[in-house]
Amino acid sequence: MLIPFDGSSNARRAFEKALSIAQKFDLTIIVLIVP
Repeated sequence: MLIPFDGSSNARRAFEKALSIAQKFDLTIIVLIVP
């Protein structure tokens, strides 16, 4: 998985939270972070 970050710690935390939720529900989430 390629995970682009714009350097924003908030964006990183938001992504990690979403990924954590996805893992709990066994889902596949594609996250696009546009700076």
